[in-house]
Amino acid sequence: MRTPEERLQGLPDFPFESSYREIDGLRFAYLDEGEGKPVVFFHGEPTWSFLWRKVIPPVRDAGFRCIAPDYAGFGRSDKPTDLGWYTYDRHVDSMAALLEELDVRDATAVVHDWGGPIGLRLAVEHPERFSRLVIMETTLSAGEELIARQRQQLLEVATPVIKLWDGVVAVPLIGTLDSARSQVVMESLLDAIVDQRAAYAILDFTGVPTVDSLVAQHLMKTVAAARLMGAECIVSGIRPAIAQTIVHLGIDLGSIITRSGLADALAYALHKQGTDIVNPTPYGAGTR
Repeated sequence: MRTPEERLQGLPDFPFESSYREIDGLRFAYLDEGEGKPVVFFHGEPTWSFLWRKVIPPVRDAGFRCIAPDYAGFGRSDKPTDLGWYTYDRHVDSMAALLEELDVRDATAVVHDWGGPIGLRLAVEHPERFSRLVIMETTLSAGEELIARQRQQLLEVATPVIKLWDGVVAVPLIGTLDSARSQVVMESLLDAIVDQRAAYAILDFTGVPTVDSLVAQHLMKTVAAARLMGAECIVSGIRPAIAQTIVHLGIDLGSIITRSGLADALAYALHKQGTDIVNPTPYGAGTR
């Protein structure tokens, strides 16, 4: 969908003619006034490049190239009729493509309102294009979904579930545990139990310096959930500080199988499945 040109003619204090570039099948409009180092203006909502009508002339006359794009769905740019098109990432990607088309470099980004999350992210992800920032009445809240998604991905990377043997999976934990990461541990472990048809799941705490009460409670819930899934949980590598915390909290681990280290936990799981680890006889040695 495209706004008819006649509806945008004769606007007060807006003598500018838009330029156009096609990106992914959509026509994007932008103002391109003056010469010199570029200044890119990112508008907010519900306005468009019209917002900058009184800002562009003095900046242009001071010797700068003023670029003011209209996002998809705004101003003279095309307006996709599919509401699913309108996402934060799509707006950022389309503006990144426009900047590449125009080969913008050493620019000043001027952001306002909703233009902040778009322009500031572009400045961070494309430092070769921006050297300066002018920030006005904006927020980064529109990027919270992206930040949350990236944090979730980091949590998942930091809590891998490893298949040690047929029917045996393990989560080797390293670093500080908090409630959010403990929840990811539970979800990842339960998924692995189903996928691997595991009968034994090892939670190895060798690389964890300490835990708090909430994390300890998550531990108990993880063990209980694994049992409901038909798997036996083995906890290994508990450090003295963690052991003291659990005792002080009055948490009963009497029903949980514990081992000093990951190797011992694996040996226990293999033994319960009818497989024993035997130390090989050194080469050349025989019975006496």
